[in-house]
Amino acid sequence: MSSDEQFIYSLVAHRYLLQFLPPRELEKTRLDIVVSTTAGDELLRAKQELETTAGWYAWRRAVPPKPEPKVQDQNELGGSPLPILTPGQAVTVLEAAVQEKTTTPPKPFTEASLLDAMTGVARFVEDPLIRKVLKETDGLGTPATQATILDTLFKRGYLEKHRKIVTSTDLGKTLIDALPEYVTLPDMTALWELNLSQIVEGDETLDYFMSSIQGHVEHLVGEGAGGLSIPAALKGTGKPAPKTKHGRKPRVSGKDKAKPPTYPCTGDGCGGKLRRIKGKHGFFWGCSSYKDGCRETRKDYRGKPAKSVSKLSTKPTATV
Repeated sequence: MSSDEQFIYSLVAHRYLLQFLPPRELEKTRLDIVVSTTAGDELLRAKQELETTAGWYAWRRAVPPKPEPKVQDQNELGGSPLPILTPGQAVTVLEAAVQEKTTTPPKPFTEASLLDAMTGVARFVEDPLIRKVLKETDGLGTPATQATILDTLFKRGYLEKHRKIVTSTDLGKTLIDALPEYVTLPDMTALWELNLSQIVEGDETLDYFMSSIQGHVEHLVGEGAGGLSIPAALKGTGKPAPKTKHGRKPRVSGKDKAKPPTYPCTGDGCGGKLRRIKGKHGFFWGCSSYKDGCRETRKDYRGKPAKSVSKLSTKPTATV
């Protein structure tokens, strides 16, 4: 092997062998002191971690570091041990001082920290159940799709980058302000994860899940068409159609595209239309009157609704 290959191999072998070493053991101590003042009780808290057994941590580096002074080693392990106290023991405050400081805003996002925030989005959620679900999943998107999501936001002008710093544009802020609040929160991702878990356990069906999403989107679009005012910043943001090259046909705009075919719903007393929907396992047909309670669905047969009815569970979707 070359020197570079030898170096990479040694790193991989070293990390692999670490798993067979004993665990590292820490002694964690927390000290809470209640100080009575004229304005009320104040809580002072001190925390400390002392290493009792180094274990694998002593061999964490492939190349052993140079020996350091004991003072620095002691600081790394947490300094002098906290005093041993008993609950309710009285102590004397020897000195108190006031420090005036200015709060600093959070550090701006970079692409790397933004990807990390998407994975750890649970820390931005207050609801305990939603937070638990997001912790057990990949957060927003997956490692394979998160970079694509960011790239789309950049292309559509919702995000911009100044050197390494990523900020939202005026267009992105306007879009967030125009949308209903529940659409801008990560809670919906957690709810969908709960639905997918129900599908895996057999308590829910894929068709019902897809139909519920379709009904939710239709309701959202209906609300927008009914009374949502579109800010001026969001109007006229469409880009001109790209020029044709090498005899290629220009893209057809949404207005010029033919509307997809629909078929009368065969549900009892339903006047809705069956529309073709693309699901995870292929196309199927669902009723447009989903919001009114119609659960009529049919399998897709060569672009048309099949004659046999697709049976669906009538369980409601999980709510939080």
